[in-house]
Amino acid sequence: MIERVASGMAAASPKVWLEVARAFLRPKLSLTRVLEKVKAPIRCVASDRNTVNVEVARRHASSFEVVYMSNVGHFVMIEDPTTFNRLLDEIVKELILYQVEAT
Repeated sequence: MIERVASGMAAASPKVWLEVARAFLRPKLSLTRVLEKVKAPIRCVASDRNTVNVEVARRHASSFEVVYMSNVGHFVMIEDPTTFNRLLDEIVKELILYQVEAT
C-alpha cells in the first residue's frame, strides 16, 4: 500500500503539487463555515483509530454522521476496499431514499 500511495503521489503533475502548496499558504478556509452551508446530509467513513468529534461537527451540520471501519488507517478505501465499498453503497442508498422522501 505504501508503494501504491507513494507512486500515485509521485505521478501527480507539478501543477497539482503547486496548488497543494498554495492551499497551505492561503488563509485557511473555515471548515465550520463550509459545513454550515451544506444543505445535503453529510456522511463520513473513517478509521476507528482516529475518532471524529461528531458532537462538534453536528454543531455546524446537524445531519453529520460517521461510520467507522476497523483494522484500517488513513487510506480506508485502499486498505479494505470491500468494506469501504459496502459502506459507501449503504450510504448512497440511504441518501437516495432521503432525497425521494424529501420530494
